[in-house]
Amino acid sequence: MTRGINESIDATSTSAKYNIVASFTVNGVVEVQDVVGALFGQTEGLFNDLELRELQKSGRIGRIVVNAESDNGKTIGEIIIPSSLDRTETAILAATMETVDRVGPCTAFFQLNEIKDLRESKLKRIEARAKELLKDWKSLSADKPKISSKIKSALERESVIMWKGLPAGSDIDLVESVIIVEGRNDIQQLFKIGVKNTIAVNGTSVPKVIIDLTHKKECTAFLDGDRGGDMILNELLQVSKIQFYARAPRNMEVEELPPKELVKCLQQKKTIEFLLKERKNRDERNDNRDRDRDRFQQNRERNRNIRDRKPDINRSISKYSRDNSRNSNFRSSSTSSSSRSFSGNRSSSRKPSALDGLPKSTLNTYVKDLISSNQAIGLDDEYKEIYRTSNVKIFNELNEKLKTVIMDGVVTQRFLDEAIKNKIKRVIAVNIKSRLRFPERTDIELFYFKDFFNHN
Repeated sequence: MTRGINESIDATSTSAKYNIVASFTVNGVVEVQDVVGALFGQTEGLFNDLELRELQKSGRIGRIVVNAESDNGKTIGEIIIPSSLDRTETAILAATMETVDRVGPCTAFFQLNEIKDLRESKLKRIEARAKELLKDWKSLSADKPKISSKIKSALERESVIMWKGLPAGSDIDLVESVIIVEGRNDIQQLFKIGVKNTIAVNGTSVPKVIIDLTHKKECTAFLDGDRGGDMILNELLQVSKIQFYARAPRNMEVEELPPKELVKCLQQKKTIEFLLKERKNRDERNDNRDRDRDRFQQNRERNRNIRDRKPDINRSISKYSRDNSRNSNFRSSSTSSSSRSFSGNRSSSRKPSALDGLPKSTLNTYVKDLISSNQAIGLDDEYKEIYRTSNVKIFNELNEKLKTVIMDGVVTQRFLDEAIKNKIKRVIAVNIKSRLRFPERTDIELFYFKDFFNHN
């Protein structure tokens, strides 16, 4: 067996971009030097720019590797030429090799096997190595989140406590003012600015623990700027005695705010009196707008009726006068009906004196029992409980046996109509919709939960 003259050189270790791989068969016994000589000699002069000797001197091709073996009077082998030429020149050089047809005195046949792109193999090695490096890197940095989690857990254990079943800051018993927030994450967010006199509602229903706390300490509600924050604030206004409130920017949550924004929101807190005044002014504006709209609708309807009632020239003068009188009466009755509707709307606000004669202590007990329960109860004439259900199902269970209904919900126009239909005498609820319309003759009385807290 004859070995290649450059067998100690790894062609893939050079700076070549391609490897030209060809096989050859020589009808005779020849040496490796003969094959290389034939390759140089028979390609010389074909292309001035692609002379093998000049290319090799300039380093544009590497050292030629020939592996050959002789058997039964024939020499078979493989030849490899490393190339740093471009794709076109490399293809021309590979095609030139196939023109060699003799090695010394013997006939020969050269066949191109392939042109290997060495850059693909380099990319594969780079990819494999990069995966190894990344894997080692991840294993080295895997402990960093654990350290952060340990620090966070340590701070949480140090600052967050359970106060009567609710998450709270560690200073809740040390100061006379408390900040009420929605959840545990809000408490942890306020730790970043050093605020630890906090307690969480843990949901949208206000627990009795917080209701009692608002009667003992100065409380500020710091709530999200979304629908959930509105619901909690409305319930706090009904069942508690908070003094101040602060809100996150609209559609943002307290736990999302950076420290500077947290400080700004708390500095801009407002009193509950300011909030109630704002809501009263808003309701008055809405009432005025509704009255203007109703007046506009009535005028438009009246004008339409007048247009439809054109006088007939064949009618007598007396008949025409009676029609005019009838139109005048129609306008008067419309005005009177509008006044009754407005008067009935105002009667939805009950004065404290309306509580006189009621067993306030008994009703106060029922009211406290229903706070944040989403339930309703029905009482008889002697104020004894005869029925209890959810505040949703009570609508379908109203009957004439029930004289007083107490529910943890809102009195709507539909509920009021059904209660009047079943001769309910009084309804006590968390809230009462504004602009309710009452019939001309009704004795039903409406009360808020807070009416009984104020007179306890």
